[in-house]
Amino acid sequence: MSNINVFGAGYIGCVTAFCLGELGLNVTLFERDKKKLELLKNEEPIFFERAFNWDEFYSFVTVKNIEEYKSNSDGQPGSFCLLCVNVELSEDGYDFKKVSELIKDVRLNGDTPVLRSTIGPGEVDILSEELGFEFLIWPEFLREGSAIYDFKKDDNFISGPILQAEKLENIVGLPFIHAPNAETLCALKTMSNAFRALKVSFANSVPELFKQIDVEWFNAYFPQLRGNGDGLYLKSGAPFGGYCLPKELEYISSKMEKIEQSNFYAASLAFNEEQILRKANEIISTGIKSLVVYGFNFKEGTDDIRNSPTFKVAMLLQKAGICVYDGDGSSKNTFHNSLGGEEASFGGSSDGKNSFNW
Repeated sequence: MSNINVFGAGYIGCVTAFCLGELGLNVTLFERDKKKLELLKNEEPIFFERAFNWDEFYSFVTVKNIEEYKSNSDGQPGSFCLLCVNVELSEDGYDFKKVSELIKDVRLNGDTPVLRSTIGPGEVDILSEELGFEFLIWPEFLREGSAIYDFKKDDNFISGPILQAEKLENIVGLPFIHAPNAETLCALKTMSNAFRALKVSFANSVPELFKQIDVEWFNAYFPQLRGNGDGLYLKSGAPFGGYCLPKELEYISSKMEKIEQSNFYAASLAFNEEQILRKANEIISTGIKSLVVYGFNFKEGTDDIRNSPTFKVAMLLQKAGICVYDGDGSSKNTFHNSLGGEEASFGGSSDGKNSFNW
């Protein structure tokens, strides 16, 4: 059985470790955060994801503190180390200081670093130059709610030293698409997420436009459309949320500002926030005193509330003095769990006086 290390027990790290374990690999997951480590050591679930079985996860994934990382200590040097650590945005792009340090540690231990963390196009060469060597990049294209399915698809892209890439492909047992250029591959990942965010903004702008000129707009019509798949792009709904889409769009927007071109990426981010504010004001204007919210999470089938539009609306309502109740427990106890005395609902059915949806 081949050994493989995964660094970072966040969403991507855990999904990656789980899927590799399902494929029969001996997986060790390294994490630094003490609270997260405690949950993992107690074999508790740390998030919800469709098709992710935590009992199975703990049956074939070994969890360790990142300080314990000594690949030579078990007599099996040369393992692949998949880096799934969080990379935050800074004023100058992505801050890959933590990634850089981790790659150096992996190399010092005689292992092969494989970057799964997000890094912006134009920054791979900077990082490679700083480190003094090339490294493998295997970006993730995992969508929350369908990440297990996405991992097993045949669109795993990789770039970097070809012999290392082929060796990893043989160990993992998934077909890789070898990209000729790391910068292009990172650009593909970034722009893929940016496009999804822009698509949401475009679809949501249409009913707002036609509302102003008294034209009715029915989402129900659009699945019937054919041709270029217009039905997929014209169905309006909630603003985009989650962790990746806003971050990728902010990154591209900051780059556009530096080259002083018209920045429709920034306009998309602003429109997204305007939608949230409009929905909050719409609810506040009714004069209700309390509201039950169903589905704080930004996407069905997950429990992630990062940048959740509904969560942001609820926070604005709370500031306005409206008592917000959690109808399904998805807010992680941020709001009231009791459902007594509700006057309205958001995102679900209710016997109250009003019902609101995106």
